Amino acid sequence: MRLILASKSPRRKRLLLRLGMAFEVAAPSLREPAVVHANPAELAKRRALAKAAEISLLHPSDLVLGADTVIALGKKVLGKPNSRKEARKMLERMNGRRIAAITGVALLCESHDLAMVWAEKAVLKFGRVGERALQNYIKSGRWKGKAGGFNIDETPARRWIKVVSGERETAVGLPGARLRDMLARVGV
Repeated sequence: MRLILASKSPRRKRLLLRLGMAFEVAAPSLREPAVVHANPAELAKRRALAKAAEISLLHPSDLVLGADTVIALGKKVLGKPNSRKEARKMLERMNGRRIAAITGVALLCESHDLAMVWAEKAVLKFGRVGERALQNYIKSGRWKGKAGGFNIDETPARRWIKVVSGERETAVGLPGARLRDMLARVGV
């Protein structure tokens, strides 16, 4: 059974490579729906399942991995900013506060009637970011395509954000330890 990553994310590809996994990529065509008022973990799981389900229909005898990461400030989900203004607003709201990075994961194999869906959470401390650093970051465009407008593995966000609890990989886009266990359970 082949492992297929249902994602366009270069971060998820890197994480799977770090885990030593052989896999193929098949990007889902689903447009990510607008953030709705929902439990952050349930939203992440629902989105991960939708991505995996689309690709699983095309590859029914393969194990399909779908994932989605959301950033939550309290119970409010922060999606991917669509503009500089929106990115700035999100980053200002997180400045100096604790946030949660929640990654939903779905493993599906139609022919083996297999479906595993779960979410993992990492609590992060977003440090104080000065006005000049914030302006430079917004101008750089590095906030584009990222939940909450940042990637904890990229400069300068890696200097701003510390993991308080949970796995760093969860904040990047795939919870490595649990994923490794689940893949081993199904023989991958």
